Amino acid sequence: MDEDWPGRRILTRVIIAGFIGIAFYGFFANASRVLIPLIWALGTLALGTLTGFLFCLPRIRQGEPVERETETIDPTKAGDPAKSKSAPRGTDGYGLDINTNLEQISDWLSKIIVGLGLVELRKIPGHMVDLADYIAKDMGDPSARAFACGLVLFFAVCGFLYGYLYMRLILSHRFREADQKSKGLDQQKLDETARKTEGLELFAIINAEIAGIQAELPDAPPHEVDDAIRLLEAARKLQPDRRKTNMLLGVLLAIKKKEYERGIRICEEAIEAMRRSSSLTAKDEADFRYNIACFHMAEANDLPANDARKAELESKAIRILDQAIQIWPGLKSLARMDQQREWNPIRNRPEFQRLVGE
Repeated sequence: MDEDWPGRRILTRVIIAGFIGIAFYGFFANASRVLIPLIWALGTLALGTLTGFLFCLPRIRQGEPVERETETIDPTKAGDPAKSKSAPRGTDGYGLDINTNLEQISDWLSKIIVGLGLVELRKIPGHMVDLADYIAKDMGDPSARAFACGLVLFFAVCGFLYGYLYMRLILSHRFREADQKSKGLDQQKLDETARKTEGLELFAIINAEIAGIQAELPDAPPHEVDDAIRLLEAARKLQPDRRKTNMLLGVLLAIKKKEYERGIRICEEAIEAMRRSSSLTAKDEADFRYNIACFHMAEANDLPANDARKAELESKAIRILDQAIQIWPGLKSLARMDQQREWNPIRNRPEFQRLVGE
C-alpha cells in the first residue's frame, strides 16, 4: 500500500499553513506570544488525530473455530490402525485470538462522543467561547478570542481528517495484512500436520496389506490370518476406496475364513466406494466381480453333492463371471489361464468354456 495516500499532501499543506498563520500572528502581535498558540495547536491536532483513529478503527471478525473429526494414527501404534484414535484435525489444543479491547474502547468512545455532542449541542458554542477566552488569557491578549477559537477548530478538524484518512487508507490495510499473515502461518502448520498424519495412515495401510499378502500363503497360521483381517479392516476405514486393501480383505474372509457373505459384501462395497470417489475403472469392477464369482464357487464346493444350493451357487458364479467379462473383455483370457481350484468342478462345462474359450 502506497503511503502517499490521496489527499495527504493537500491536508499536510493545510496544516503547515496553519502553523505559518500562527507565526504571522506572532510577527504582527508579539513574538513572545507564539509559544502558547503553538502548544494549543499541537494539542488540538493530536486530539483530533486520535479521535479520527478511534472513529475509523477497523473491526475484527472472529468466528468460532470449527473442529473436523478425522481418523489419525498414533505414531507409537502406526503398525496397527485398529488402535488409532479419532482426534480433531484443525486444532492442536492451543491457540491465540486477536485482542479486541482497543476496538471495543473505540466503539464505546465514539458512541459517547456522538451522544454527548447531540445532547449538549446547544451548549457547544458557549463552551467554545469559554475555551477561546481561556486561551486568549494565556496568550496575554484577551482580544485574541476569535484567533484562539479559529485555532482550535482549524487544527481539531485537520487532525480528525488526517487521523481518519490515515487509519482508513493505510493502517486498516496493514492490520488486515498482518492478520492474514498470522492465519497463513497457522494454516501452514495445520497443513504440515495433515501431511504427517496422511503419511502415517499410508504407512499403516501398506503395513496391513503386507500382512494380508503373507496371510494369503497356503501355510499361513490361523492367528496370522486373524491379525491380517483386523489390520485390513482398520485400514479400510481409513481409505475405503483403496483397491488392494479391499481385494486382500475379501479373499481372506471368503477363502481363508470361509465367511463368504462378508467377503462378497466387501467387494460390493469396494465397487461403490471407488465409484463415489471416481477412481473405479472397468478393470477394477471386473476384478471385484470375478472375485465374487470365485467366492460363490468356493461356497458351492464346500456343499455336499446332493445340496440344492450347490447348483444355484454355480449358476450364480457363471452369471457373475459373464457380467465381469462384459464389463472388461480382457478378463476372458485371464479367467481362461487362471488355475484357481474353485473353478475345477465346472471348468469343462460348455457354459464355462463358452465364456473363457478362444
